[in-house]
Amino acid sequence: MPDMLSKLPPETRRLLPLGQPQPLAIAASFPLHLAALEGRLYAAWADPVGTEAWLAVLDESGAPQGFPHSLPLSYLEDLGSSHGSLWLVAARPGDDQPRLLELDGQGTIRWENPIPVGADLARWPRLACHEDSFSLYWESGGEHPAVCRVRLDNNTWQQVVRVEIDSPSTELNGTGDGPRLVLGRTSSSVEGLQLIAIQEAGPTRQAFLPGVRYPEHISLVASEGQIGGLWLSMPERSLQIQWFNEELIPLAPAQPLALAEPGGQVSTARFISSGEGHLAVYVQTEAPGDAPLAAEGTAYAGRPALHLAQFVGPLSWKTGQGGPFFSIQPAGSSFFTGAWITDRLAVVHGDRQPWVSFFTAELEVPV
Repeated sequence: MPDMLSKLPPETRRLLPLGQPQPLAIAASFPLHLAALEGRLYAAWADPVGTEAWLAVLDESGAPQGFPHSLPLSYLEDLGSSHGSLWLVAARPGDDQPRLLELDGQGTIRWENPIPVGADLARWPRLACHEDSFSLYWESGGEHPAVCRVRLDNNTWQQVVRVEIDSPSTELNGTGDGPRLVLGRTSSSVEGLQLIAIQEAGPTRQAFLPGVRYPEHISLVASEGQIGGLWLSMPERSLQIQWFNEELIPLAPAQPLALAEPGGQVSTARFISSGEGHLAVYVQTEAPGDAPLAAEGTAYAGRPALHLAQFVGPLSWKTGQGGPFFSIQPAGSSFFTGAWITDRLAVVHGDRQPWVSFFTAELEVPV
């Protein structure tokens, strides 16, 4: 454990707000995908009609750099950054084949190619980016369901790695740690959490955690061989966090992650990590409200009245403790994402209109 701790990134002691929340001057629809590259933010979204997509370039204060770029895409699944480029998982109009597109910092498409998902695609490919490496993962169905992983090397697809699973996933999420891809999944056949680590060289590792009861909203993060898992334990909606080594062995039992200002029951949560090692947790809670949450065209349209609250705070790699947490206003169900620009955290929130709040990371001073 001491050797592992010495390799971990510098600790973010706390987040310091930078100014006031401000509306993003873009007519974006949800879901909104966010990534950072070379000191700038990039927001991507698809037209609800499915005729085109858009990419907006924002500076480190959230101000648009020119008009959004139109992209000839009908659907967007994921956006990430690696190797000095932006990467989009998307589809073109009239074509259901998932494609990977490489874009430069101006939003110009450099390269694209169909992703070799094969037949019986059950879950669309997603990106797992880590510093200067990334891979794609998805799930295939049919008689022998499997989770799959592929990497790109010099614009050439490498061999697809398949790991058969017992039954279709009810949830699947992943993270990258250099050449290693770590997946977390649940299925209807069991009530626990399964972790799968697919390595560039070496055996695929699997771990089943039967003590994790009915997990939902799984989020994973990894750095230097240490893996963090965050999830909601149902039905009590307890937000749990647990840490594992590179062999998927728990370093300690799962612990509840407490918020200083509980805003009701936790409805979702996610890690937001950076290549420099900064780590934050973005949490959304809900409680009965006095007015309808959202009108037509928003994520919770037609649902019972709810009061939403959102919080963000740093998380320690070494202790697994979070906070202090800041309340995010205005809260909303439509936009719930974020990205690090070096040591600056951008959090997007809001309902019909996306807003952005910025924080800077105050690092722990080594003793």
